[in-house]
Amino acid sequence: MSQNEILTGTGTASTPVGKPTFDADQLFREHKDSVVGLSDVVALGPNQIPVTLGSGFAIDKVGDGTSVDCRFATDNHVISTVTDKAKLTTPDGQSYPFEVELHDSANDLAILKVKGLPSSQCQPLELVEDERALGSADSVLKLGARTGTVGSTAGAVETYFERRLAGHLPLLPGEDPGRSMVSVITQDRNSQSGDSGGPILRADGKVVAIMEAEGIGVIAGTPSAALAQDLASVKAGAGSSD
Repeated sequence: MSQNEILTGTGTASTPVGKPTFDADQLFREHKDSVVGLSDVVALGPNQIPVTLGSGFAIDKVGDGTSVDCRFATDNHVISTVTDKAKLTTPDGQSYPFEVELHDSANDLAILKVKGLPSSQCQPLELVEDERALGSADSVLKLGARTGTVGSTAGAVETYFERRLAGHLPLLPGEDPGRSMVSVITQDRNSQSGDSGGPILRADGKVVAIMEAEGIGVIAGTPSAALAQDLASVKAGAGSSD
């Protein structure tokens, strides 16, 4: 089956036994409430201008009451220069201050915590710990909150590659040029911003990558294995800012 058939759904190949069927609409409905928007305020003369920073998603819930502490993942470049006015906005439209528990500049990842969040607004997604969990042409769904409302883009995996090979994207401070990334060919032919830090899901709804960059018809993300290691470090009390 050709890549165009994979993207458009016109192919006739059957789903391998034991492998979940990819249903973009169902994935969106089931997991959109795990995604959040991140924003800040910048001064422009006497005015305070709200700006969209990117997206994030829940990865850990601490507590079992009506109010919990919730951890969220995003890209480090999304929150690396935030002010004390930065906010995280949950799907119900409420905004909360957050603290940065971990900066992982080598992998461009960060972990945030919101304290005292309503439990219903903390719906952690499961992280895949295998760095190369996807095969070529596997279907995935990217979620993001660039408009303040969660949206999605479906696509098919192209390849895994080393960060240094994306020469058109300058390395960020402290970024590891040898780290693994995955590219996805999408149905969306527009280049858009604001979804950086959102999850990329495979057919079973687990996170396989964190959205980092987007171009015309292609997105690139960081495999979730690195985030799983960061979360384990934070939960063990070894998290730190670099």
